[in-house]
Amino acid sequence: MSNELSTPIILLCPQDRKRAYAMNWVAGFDNRNVSYFVGLNASESNANSILSGDRYLTASRLPINGFLELTAKDTIGWTKKYHNYEGSILFGDGSLQHLDSPGLQKALRDSGVATNRFAIS
Repeated sequence: MSNELSTPIILLCPQDRKRAYAMNWVAGFDNRNVSYFVGLNASESNANSILSGDRYLTASRLPINGFLELTAKDTIGWTKKYHNYEGSILFGDGSLQHLDSPGLQKALRDSGVATNRFAIS
């Protein structure tokens, strides 16, 4: 990521007060400095695939070893924390949408991926 982003500060949501800012890529950057999950099945060729989003999720499954696997039949939503049951999703085509929990559920169903795998800290 350091080749694409000038600073890791943008990986931390300003409302995410539990996490600490990393001022540079060398000193102290790790999962504690990231407010977002990464969609491991996202693809430029699939505009609806989920590339990234706010990490404060509630789901019918729990993350295992930092990975959350969800199918279209699973339940997903946002927690109340930080964005009051809303959040943002970045899609495979580069578009960003701010969604409520039902919108997030629809995005999961419409992702075009049988199993969405999210890396989440």
